[in-house]
Amino acid sequence: MKKVGIITMHKVFNHGSALQAYATQCVLKKLGVEAEIIDYIFPNKFHKEKKSIKDVLHTFLSEIISGFPQKKQQKHFNIFYKKHFKLSKQTYNSPAEIHRNPPKYDIYMVGSDQTWCLLHNRGDKTFFLSFAPKGAKKISYASSFGPYSLCDLQQIKNELHDFTALSVRERSGQNVIKELLQKDAQICLDPTLLLNNKEWSKLASQSQLQIKKPFVLVYILTYAYNPYPFVTQFIENAYKQTGLHLVLLHYSPSQPLSIKDVTSLNNGVSPCDFLYLFQNASLVITTSFHGTAFALNFERPFYSIINDKSTSDDRMLSLLQEVGAEDRAILCNSEISDISLTMDYTSISKKLEEKRKKSITYLSCNII
Repeated sequence: MKKVGIITMHKVFNHGSALQAYATQCVLKKLGVEAEIIDYIFPNKFHKEKKSIKDVLHTFLSEIISGFPQKKQQKHFNIFYKKHFKLSKQTYNSPAEIHRNPPKYDIYMVGSDQTWCLLHNRGDKTFFLSFAPKGAKKISYASSFGPYSLCDLQQIKNELHDFTALSVRERSGQNVIKELLQKDAQICLDPTLLLNNKEWSKLASQSQLQIKKPFVLVYILTYAYNPYPFVTQFIENAYKQTGLHLVLLHYSPSQPLSIKDVTSLNNGVSPCDFLYLFQNASLVITTSFHGTAFALNFERPFYSIINDKSTSDDRMLSLLQEVGAEDRAILCNSEISDISLTMDYTSISKKLEEKRKKSITYLSCNII
């Protein structure tokens, strides 16, 4: 049995990151290989910026006011890692450590998530498999560049030349590969979409959450752009039109809502709770790529608020276009229209299944 080593951002305290790593391992296992996540800690000293005393103090005070959600979240995630991840025997805490004593596999794989985003990895060549022995088989799976500049990406051009197979998650990434290497990269689904909703439901059933009335799930991340105050207006408009209870999985406390019918979870939930919320939402409002992906997978009505259709960071729009659901993309600061709690998934789910099969075929062909 061949052994595949996966490098990804698996221990970031982010639901999408954890669940994409879990899904990658599951799919490779189903394809008949021994899959292991290389326990490369990200971020480490290489990636971190020094925070000012003011920033540290602000974070600490926010945690106290919010009831220490980050501490609760870390506990949930550590339990999930221990239960569901098969990790390499050695943990690597820096680029120097993994380059000095690299793990040995038949195939080295990088992906998915924003593993090739220089904004996040700060040019860490570990995520371009630079530690793999010379001549080793190297492949990427649905790697994302996130927001990028071609000028900056020139520095990693040589790192990609000796990959056996290249796949990316978005059309913009496909364009990057073409520009840098004059090669064609396949667009593949994010790993979270390689498992269907029945498979994810098994994890969702382990949730301890119970929301007893129909609800709108709000999952607003701001690392790509700031959607406020537009998203606040959008949420309030959705409440006025639907009258549904609001569940805030992630929403800025500095942006007050006039609505009182709210459950705020402060993001202190487990990956299984996260799945439960998407599985049971009557409507999802999100700025997150993985929020969009799980709404699609669970066939829930949703609205994905995007910054700009012309941006290099086209993660959500690219996914929606791939499955024919681009009408669910709402441009930030556009006119707010009627909110619909119905969504026809007949064609969308068919296209998603076709893309799923194509993506799994890519993996199957390249791990032989």
